[in-house]
Amino acid sequence: MKKSNVFASALTPSEKLLIGAWVAPAPHMKRYNNKNLITDRSYRILCENGINCIYALYENFPEYTEEAFRALDYCKKYGIRYLVRDKNYELGNVDLDTPYFEKYIRHPACAGVLFADEPGISQFPAIRDAWMQFRKKTVDKAFYINLFPVYAQKNQFLHGAAAWEFGKPRGTREQYMHYIDEYLSIVRPEYISYDYYPMEGEFPHITADHFWQLSYIRKKTQERGIPFYCFIQCCTWDRDIVRNPSESEILWQVSSALLYGCRGIQYFAFLKPFEKALEGAQFYGCLMDDNGNVTEKMSVVKNINVHLNVIGSDIVNGKHLGIMGEAAKQHHVPSEDMLLSCGPLREVEMPCIAGCFQTVNGYIYYVMNPSLVEDAEARLHFCEDVTLKVVFRGKSSFCSSNLFAVRLAPGEGVLVRIEQIG
Repeated sequence: MKKSNVFASALTPSEKLLIGAWVAPAPHMKRYNNKNLITDRSYRILCENGINCIYALYENFPEYTEEAFRALDYCKKYGIRYLVRDKNYELGNVDLDTPYFEKYIRHPACAGVLFADEPGISQFPAIRDAWMQFRKKTVDKAFYINLFPVYAQKNQFLHGAAAWEFGKPRGTREQYMHYIDEYLSIVRPEYISYDYYPMEGEFPHITADHFWQLSYIRKKTQERGIPFYCFIQCCTWDRDIVRNPSESEILWQVSSALLYGCRGIQYFAFLKPFEKALEGAQFYGCLMDDNGNVTEKMSVVKNINVHLNVIGSDIVNGKHLGIMGEAAKQHHVPSEDMLLSCGPLREVEMPCIAGCFQTVNGYIYYVMNPSLVEDAEARLHFCEDVTLKVVFRGKSSFCSSNLFAVRLAPGEGVLVRIEQIG
Protein backbone atom coordinates (compact mmCIF):
# COMPACT_ATOMS: atom_id res chain seq x y z
CA MET A 1 0.00 0.00 0.00
CA LYS A 2 1.39 3.43 -0.94
CA LYS A 3 1.22 5.44 2.25
CA SER A 4 1.43 8.80 0.54
CA ASN A 5 -1.66 8.20 -1.60
CA VAL A 6 -4.29 6.63 0.66
CA PHE A 7 -5.16 9.69 2.70
CA ALA A 8 -5.09 12.09 -0.25
CA SER A 9 -7.28 9.92 -2.46
CA ALA A 10 -9.80 9.43 0.33
CA LEU A 11 -10.16 13.10 1.19
CA THR A 12 -9.67 15.04 -2.03
CA PRO A 13 -10.16 14.67 -5.75
CA SER A 14 -7.06 13.77 -7.75
CA GLU A 15 -4.53 16.58 -8.18
CA LYS A 16 -6.33 18.83 -5.72
CA LEU A 17 -5.32 20.29 -2.40
CA LEU A 18 -7.34 19.26 0.62
CA ILE A 19 -9.51 22.24 1.57
CA GLY A 20 -11.17 21.07 4.75
CA ALA A 21 -13.13 22.69 7.56
CA TRP A 22 -14.01 21.81 11.14
CA VAL A 23 -16.84 21.53 12.20
CA ALA A 24 -19.70 20.27 10.00
CA PRO A 25 -23.21 21.79 10.06
CA ALA A 26 -24.91 20.45 13.18
CA PRO A 27 -28.21 18.60 13.68
CA HIS A 28 -30.89 19.83 16.03
CA MET A 29 -29.90 18.79 19.56
CA LYS A 30 -32.25 19.03 22.51
CA ARG A 31 -29.45 19.86 24.93
CA TYR A 32 -28.62 23.04 22.97
CA ASN A 33 -32.07 23.72 21.49
CA ASN A 34 -30.29 24.74 18.31
CA LYS A 35 -31.47 25.05 14.73
CA ASN A 36 -30.99 22.05 12.45
CA LEU A 37 -28.23 22.95 9.99
CA ILE A 38 -27.94 19.67 8.11
CA THR A 39 -29.72 21.12 5.12
CA ASP A 40 -29.23 21.40 1.38
CA ARG A 41 -28.45 25.10 1.88
CA SER A 42 -25.59 24.45 4.32
CA TYR A 43 -23.86 22.01 2.01
CA ARG A 44 -24.44 24.18 -1.02
CA ILE A 45 -22.65 26.97 0.88
CA LEU A 46 -19.67 24.68 1.49
CA CYS A 47 -19.49 23.79 -2.20
CA GLU A 48 -19.93 27.37 -3.46
CA ASN A 49 -17.11 28.55 -1.21
CA GLY A 50 -14.59 25.96 -2.33
CA ILE A 51 -14.47 23.66 0.70
CA ASN A 52 -14.03 20.05 -0.45
CA CYS A 53 -13.99 18.20 2.88
CA ILE A 54 -15.98 18.63 6.10
CA TYR A 55 -15.50 17.00 9.53
CA ALA A 56 -18.36 15.70 11.63
CA LEU A 57 -18.65 16.49 15.33
CA TYR A 58 -22.22 16.66 16.59
CA GLU A 59 -23.98 14.31 14.15
CA ASN A 60 -22.21 11.22 15.45
CA PHE A 61 -23.07 7.56 15.05
CA PRO A 62 -25.11 6.03 16.64
CA GLU A 63 -26.79 8.95 18.41
CA TYR A 64 -27.56 10.83 15.18
CA THR A 65 -27.46 8.05 12.60
CA GLU A 66 -30.23 9.44 10.42
CA GLU A 67 -28.75 12.93 10.46
CA ALA A 68 -25.25 11.66 9.66
CA PHE A 69 -26.49 9.76 6.62
CA ARG A 70 -28.37 12.86 5.51
CA ALA A 71 -25.12 14.83 5.74
CA LEU A 72 -23.36 12.16 3.66
CA ASP A 73 -26.06 12.39 1.00
CA TYR A 74 -25.73 16.18 0.79
CA CYS A 75 -21.97 15.77 0.47
CA LYS A 76 -22.45 13.34 -2.39
CA LYS A 77 -24.75 15.82 -4.12
CA TYR A 78 -22.21 18.64 -3.88
CA GLY A 79 -18.98 16.71 -4.39
CA ILE A 80 -17.71 17.13 -0.82
CA ARG A 81 -15.80 14.52 1.19
CA TYR A 82 -17.06 13.79 4.71
CA LEU A 83 -15.22 12.50 7.77
CA VAL A 84 -17.56 10.49 9.99
CA ARG A 85 -17.60 10.66 13.78
CA ASP A 86 -18.49 7.27 15.25
CA LYS A 87 -18.84 7.03 19.04
CA ASN A 88 -18.23 3.30 18.75
CA TYR A 89 -14.96 3.88 16.93
CA GLU A 90 -12.80 6.35 18.81
CA LEU A 91 -10.19 6.31 21.55
CA GLY A 92 -11.41 4.06 24.36
CA ASN A 93 -14.15 2.38 22.36
CA VAL A 94 -13.24 0.39 19.24
CA ASP A 95 -16.06 -1.58 17.67
CA LEU A 96 -16.33 -1.94 13.90
CA ASP A 97 -18.95 -4.70 14.04
CA THR A 98 -21.89 -2.33 14.15
CA PRO A 99 -24.87 -2.40 11.78
CA TYR A 100 -24.07 1.05 10.38
CA PHE A 101 -20.25 0.90 9.90
CA GLU A 102 -20.36 -1.09 6.66
CA LYS A 103 -23.07 1.18 5.32
CA TYR A 104 -21.40 4.52 6.00
CA ILE A 105 -17.87 3.40 5.11
CA ARG A 106 -19.08 2.43 1.62
CA HIS A 107 -20.98 5.66 1.08
CA PRO A 108 -19.42 7.45 -1.93
CA ALA A 109 -19.03 10.71 0.04
CA CYS A 110 -17.38 9.08 3.05
CA ALA A 111 -13.70 10.04 3.29
CA GLY A 112 -13.17 7.96 6.41
CA VAL A 113 -13.43 8.24 10.17
CA LEU A 114 -12.27 10.99 12.51
CA PHE A 115 -10.72 8.83 15.23
CA ALA A 116 -8.88 11.20 17.58
CA ASP A 117 -7.90 14.84 17.99
CA GLU A 118 -4.66 15.74 19.78
CA PRO A 119 -3.82 12.37 21.35
CA GLY A 120 -0.80 11.80 23.61
CA ILE A 121 2.09 9.36 23.49
CA SER A 122 0.45 6.99 25.96
CA GLN A 123 -2.44 6.59 23.50
CA PHE A 124 -0.32 5.84 20.42
CA PRO A 125 -0.25 2.02 20.80
CA ALA A 126 -4.06 1.92 21.00
CA ILE A 127 -4.27 4.17 17.94
CA ARG A 128 -2.00 1.86 15.97
CA ASP A 129 -4.10 -1.17 16.94
CA ALA A 130 -7.33 0.59 15.98
CA TRP A 131 -5.83 1.71 12.68
CA MET A 132 -4.84 -1.84 11.80
CA GLN A 133 -8.35 -3.05 12.58
CA PHE A 134 -9.69 -0.29 10.33
CA ARG A 135 -7.37 -1.31 7.48
CA LYS A 136 -8.71 -4.86 7.64
CA LYS A 137 -12.15 -3.41 6.88
CA THR A 138 -11.16 -0.82 4.27
CA VAL A 139 -7.99 0.14 2.41
CA ASP A 140 -9.20 3.28 0.65
CA LYS A 141 -10.69 5.39 3.47
CA ALA A 142 -8.91 7.80 5.79
CA PHE A 143 -8.22 7.06 9.43
CA TYR A 144 -8.03 10.64 10.64
CA ILE A 145 -5.82 11.81 13.50
CA ASN A 146 -4.93 15.42 14.22
CA LEU A 147 -1.84 16.24 16.32
CA PHE A 148 -0.72 18.94 18.73
CA PRO A 149 1.34 22.01 17.89
CA VAL A 150 4.72 22.63 19.52
CA TYR A 151 3.21 24.90 22.19
CA ALA A 152 1.02 22.25 23.89
CA GLN A 153 1.89 21.32 27.47
CA LYS A 154 4.28 18.50 28.32
CA ASN A 155 1.53 16.53 30.04
CA GLN A 156 -0.63 16.84 26.92
CA PHE A 157 2.18 15.44 24.78
CA LEU A 158 2.14 12.45 27.11
CA HIS A 159 -1.58 11.93 27.74
CA GLY A 160 -3.62 13.95 25.24
CA ALA A 161 -5.67 17.14 25.06
CA ALA A 162 -7.67 16.44 28.23
CA ALA A 163 -4.44 16.52 30.28
CA TRP A 164 -4.24 20.32 29.98
CA GLU A 165 -3.62 22.00 33.35
CA PHE A 166 -4.34 25.61 34.17
CA GLY A 167 -1.21 27.67 34.74
CA LYS A 168 1.22 25.06 33.46
CA PRO A 169 3.89 26.24 30.96
CA ARG A 170 3.91 25.39 27.30
CA GLY A 171 6.05 22.53 26.13
CA THR A 172 9.51 22.77 24.60
CA ARG A 173 10.72 22.00 21.10
CA GLU A 174 12.60 18.99 22.45
CA GLN A 175 9.43 17.59 24.03
CA TYR A 176 7.54 18.17 20.81
CA MET A 177 10.20 16.48 18.69
CA HIS A 178 9.98 13.45 20.97
CA TYR A 179 6.20 13.50 20.61
CA ILE A 180 6.37 13.50 16.80
CA ASP A 181 9.13 10.86 16.71
CA GLU A 182 7.05 8.57 18.92
CA TYR A 183 4.00 9.09 16.73
CA LEU A 184 5.93 8.21 13.60
CA SER A 185 7.61 5.15 15.08
CA ILE A 186 4.60 3.71 16.95
CA VAL A 187 1.63 4.69 14.77
CA ARG A 188 3.50 4.65 11.43
CA PRO A 189 1.00 7.02 9.82
CA GLU A 190 0.05 7.68 6.21
CA TYR A 191 0.17 11.48 6.72
CA ILE A 192 0.51 14.08 9.48
CA SER A 193 -2.23 16.59 10.28
CA TYR A 194 -1.68 19.16 13.02
CA ASP A 195 -2.98 22.47 14.30
CA TYR A 196 -0.97 25.58 15.07
CA TYR A 197 -2.64 28.94 15.70
CA PRO A 198 -0.08 31.77 15.45
CA MET A 199 -2.16 34.93 15.80
CA GLU A 200 -1.72 35.76 19.47
CA GLY A 201 -1.69 39.02 21.40
CA GLU A 202 -1.96 42.36 19.65
CA PHE A 203 -1.87 42.76 15.86
CA PRO A 204 0.51 42.23 14.05
CA HIS A 205 2.32 39.88 16.46
CA ILE A 206 2.87 36.31 15.21
CA THR A 207 4.24 33.52 17.39
CA ALA A 208 7.94 32.92 16.72
CA ASP A 209 7.66 29.12 16.33
CA HIS A 210 5.37 29.23 13.30
CA PHE A 211 8.01 28.63 10.63
CA TRP A 212 9.93 26.25 12.88
CA GLN A 213 6.77 24.16 13.20
CA LEU A 214 6.28 24.06 9.42
CA SER A 215 9.95 23.27 8.88
CA TYR A 216 10.03 20.40 11.37
CA ILE A 217 6.85 18.74 10.11
CA ARG A 218 8.01 19.15 6.51
CA LYS A 219 11.34 17.50 7.39
CA LYS A 220 9.80 14.53 9.22
CA THR A 221 7.17 13.86 6.56
CA GLN A 222 9.67 14.16 3.72
CA GLU A 223 11.86 11.55 5.42
CA ARG A 224 8.95 9.12 5.21
CA GLY A 225 7.47 10.15 1.89
CA ILE A 226 4.10 11.17 3.36
CA PRO A 227 2.13 14.43 3.03
CA PHE A 228 1.23 16.89 5.76
CA TYR A 229 -1.84 19.04 6.41
CA CYS A 230 -2.35 21.96 8.79
CA PHE A 231 -5.18 23.94 10.32
CA ILE A 232 -5.71 27.65 9.69
CA GLN A 233 -6.85 29.96 12.49
CA CYS A 234 -9.94 31.83 11.31
CA CYS A 235 -11.42 32.74 14.67
CA THR A 236 -10.77 33.36 18.33
CA TRP A 237 -11.99 31.31 21.28
CA ASP A 238 -10.22 33.32 24.00
CA ARG A 239 -9.67 36.95 23.08
CA ASP A 240 -7.23 37.43 25.96
CA ILE A 241 -4.81 35.05 24.23
CA VAL A 242 -5.65 34.49 20.55
CA ARG A 243 -7.08 37.26 18.40
CA ASN A 244 -9.78 37.11 15.77
CA PRO A 245 -7.74 37.04 12.52
CA SER A 246 -8.21 39.58 9.76
CA GLU A 247 -8.24 38.80 6.04
CA SER A 248 -4.49 39.34 5.74
CA GLU A 249 -3.81 37.07 8.72
CA ILE A 250 -5.82 34.18 7.26
CA LEU A 251 -4.14 34.68 3.89
CA TRP A 252 -0.70 34.85 5.58
CA GLN A 253 -1.25 31.48 7.26
CA VAL A 254 -2.32 29.83 4.01
CA SER A 255 0.58 31.32 2.05
CA SER A 256 3.17 30.28 4.63
CA ALA A 257 1.81 26.72 4.65
CA LEU A 258 2.06 26.56 0.85
CA LEU A 259 5.56 28.02 1.07
CA TYR A 260 6.56 24.79 2.83
CA GLY A 261 4.66 22.38 0.61
CA CYS A 262 1.64 21.72 2.81
CA ARG A 263 -0.78 19.52 0.81
CA GLY A 264 -3.94 20.62 2.56
CA ILE A 265 -5.57 23.56 4.35
CA GLN A 266 -8.11 22.98 7.12
CA TYR A 267 -10.11 25.96 8.37
CA PHE A 268 -10.83 26.36 12.07
CA ALA A 269 -13.68 26.83 12.44
CA PHE A 270 -16.49 26.57 9.89
CA LEU A 271 -19.48 26.32 12.23
CA LYS A 272 -19.51 28.36 15.41
CA PRO A 273 -19.37 25.65 18.10
CA PHE A 274 -21.95 25.61 20.86
CA GLU A 275 -20.30 27.05 23.96
CA LYS A 276 -21.29 24.31 26.39
CA ALA A 277 -19.88 21.71 24.03
CA LEU A 278 -16.42 23.23 24.39
CA GLU A 279 -16.30 24.06 28.10
CA GLY A 280 -17.30 27.69 27.81
CA ALA A 281 -14.92 28.79 25.06
CA GLN A 282 -16.06 32.06 23.52
CA PHE A 283 -15.88 31.71 19.74
CA TYR A 284 -15.88 34.72 17.40
CA GLY A 285 -15.06 34.87 13.72
CA CYS A 286 -16.17 31.44 12.49
CA LEU A 287 -17.36 31.03 8.90
CA MET A 288 -20.94 30.12 9.86
CA ASP A 289 -22.81 31.07 13.02
CA ASP A 290 -24.97 28.66 15.01
CA ASN A 291 -28.07 29.83 13.13
CA GLY A 292 -26.58 28.88 9.78
CA ASN A 293 -25.76 32.41 8.65
CA VAL A 294 -22.57 32.94 6.68
CA THR A 295 -20.23 35.48 8.27
CA GLU A 296 -17.97 38.05 6.60
CA LYS A 297 -15.08 35.58 6.95
CA MET A 298 -16.61 33.31 4.34
CA SER A 299 -15.91 35.73 1.47
CA VAL A 300 -12.26 35.83 2.57
CA VAL A 301 -12.03 32.05 2.53
CA LYS A 302 -13.86 31.81 -0.79
CA ASN A 303 -11.33 34.06 -2.52
CA ILE A 304 -8.44 32.06 -1.06
CA ASN A 305 -10.02 28.78 -2.16
CA VAL A 306 -10.42 29.98 -5.75
CA HIS A 307 -6.65 30.45 -5.80
CA LEU A 308 -6.00 27.10 -4.07
CA ASN A 309 -8.09 25.17 -6.55
CA VAL A 310 -6.08 26.59 -9.46
CA ILE A 311 -2.63 25.94 -7.98
CA GLY A 312 -3.49 22.58 -6.40
CA SER A 313 -1.90 20.23 -8.91
CA ASP A 314 1.40 22.11 -8.90
CA ILE A 315 1.78 22.05 -5.12
CA VAL A 316 0.62 18.43 -4.85
CA ASN A 317 3.17 17.24 -7.41
CA GLY A 318 6.12 19.33 -6.25
CA LYS A 319 8.98 18.17 -4.04
CA HIS A 320 9.84 20.90 -1.55
CA LEU A 321 13.51 21.90 -1.75
CA GLY A 322 13.81 24.89 0.58
CA ILE A 323 13.29 28.63 1.02
CA MET A 324 14.87 31.60 -0.78
CA GLY A 325 14.97 35.27 0.17
CA GLU A 326 17.03 37.31 2.65
CA ALA A 327 13.81 38.45 4.31
CA ALA A 328 13.33 34.93 5.70
CA LYS A 329 15.83 35.71 8.49
CA GLN A 330 13.49 38.39 9.84
CA HIS A 331 10.62 35.90 10.13
CA HIS A 332 12.39 33.10 12.03
CA VAL A 333 12.67 30.76 9.04
CA PRO A 334 15.21 28.08 10.11
CA SER A 335 18.61 28.69 8.52
CA GLU A 336 18.95 25.03 7.48
CA ASP A 337 16.01 25.51 5.08
CA MET A 338 17.63 28.38 3.20
CA LEU A 339 18.82 28.11 -0.41
CA LEU A 340 21.13 30.53 -2.22
CA SER A 341 19.65 29.57 -5.59
CA CYS A 342 17.25 27.03 -7.05
CA GLY A 343 17.29 26.03 -10.70
CA PRO A 344 17.40 29.21 -12.78
CA LEU A 345 16.25 31.39 -9.84
CA ARG A 346 19.15 33.44 -8.45
CA GLU A 347 17.54 35.99 -6.17
CA VAL A 348 14.30 36.80 -4.37
CA GLU A 349 14.43 40.48 -3.46
CA MET A 350 13.46 41.83 -0.06
CA PRO A 351 10.91 41.83 1.46
CA CYS A 352 9.42 38.67 -0.10
CA ILE A 353 10.34 35.01 0.33
CA ALA A 354 9.82 31.96 -1.87
CA GLY A 355 9.26 28.25 -1.34
CA CYS A 356 11.13 26.24 -3.97
CA PHE A 357 9.84 23.00 -5.52
CA GLN A 358 10.89 20.56 -8.20
CA THR A 359 8.65 18.38 -10.34
CA VAL A 360 9.34 16.04 -13.25
CA ASN A 361 8.62 19.03 -15.51
CA GLY A 362 10.89 21.55 -13.81
CA TYR A 363 10.86 24.13 -11.01
CA ILE A 364 8.01 25.85 -9.19
CA TYR A 365 8.22 28.77 -6.75
CA TYR A 366 5.57 29.90 -4.30
CA VAL A 367 6.31 33.52 -3.43
CA MET A 368 4.71 35.33 -0.50
CA ASN A 369 4.65 38.75 1.08
CA PRO A 370 5.43 37.97 4.74
CA SER A 371 4.20 41.32 6.03
CA LEU A 372 0.79 41.61 7.68
CA VAL A 373 0.59 45.38 7.26
CA GLU A 374 2.20 46.51 3.98
CA ASP A 375 1.95 45.69 0.30
CA ALA A 376 5.19 44.46 -1.26
CA GLU A 377 6.59 44.01 -4.73
CA ALA A 378 7.79 40.45 -5.30
CA ARG A 379 10.85 40.52 -7.60
CA LEU A 380 12.48 37.31 -8.81
CA HIS A 381 15.76 37.37 -10.74
CA PHE A 382 16.68 34.48 -13.06
CA CYS A 383 20.07 33.63 -14.53
CA GLU A 384 18.65 33.96 -18.06
CA ASP A 385 15.37 34.53 -19.83
CA VAL A 386 12.67 32.07 -18.79
CA THR A 387 9.08 31.47 -19.85
CA LEU A 388 6.85 31.46 -16.80
CA LYS A 389 3.35 30.34 -15.97
CA VAL A 390 2.03 32.61 -13.24
CA VAL A 391 -1.02 31.80 -11.08
CA PHE A 392 -2.19 34.89 -9.23
CA ARG A 393 -5.54 35.42 -7.52
CA GLY A 394 -6.97 32.35 -9.21
CA LYS A 395 -5.98 33.33 -12.77
CA SER A 396 -3.16 32.01 -14.96
CA SER A 397 -0.94 34.01 -17.31
CA PHE A 398 2.38 33.61 -19.12
CA CYS A 399 5.40 35.86 -19.50
CA SER A 400 9.05 35.67 -20.61
CA SER A 401 11.97 37.56 -19.07
CA ASN A 402 14.90 37.22 -16.65
CA LEU A 403 12.94 39.30 -14.10
CA PHE A 404 9.47 38.64 -12.72
CA ALA A 405 7.66 41.24 -10.61
CA VAL A 406 4.18 41.47 -9.11
CA ARG A 407 2.57 43.51 -6.33
CA LEU A 408 1.34 41.41 -3.40
CA ALA A 409 -1.08 42.40 -0.65
CA PRO A 410 -0.15 41.62 2.97
CA GLY A 411 0.16 37.85 3.39
CA GLU A 412 -0.58 37.18 -0.28
CA GLY A 413 1.16 34.58 -2.44
CA VAL A 414 1.74 33.88 -6.12
CA LEU A 415 2.77 30.65 -7.85
CA VAL A 416 5.45 30.87 -10.53
CA ARG A 417 6.25 27.82 -12.67
CA ILE A 418 9.14 27.50 -15.12
CA GLU A 419 7.80 26.51 -18.53
CA GLN A 420 10.99 26.96 -20.54
CA ILE A 421 14.57 28.11 -19.91
CA GLY A 422 16.24 30.23 -22.55
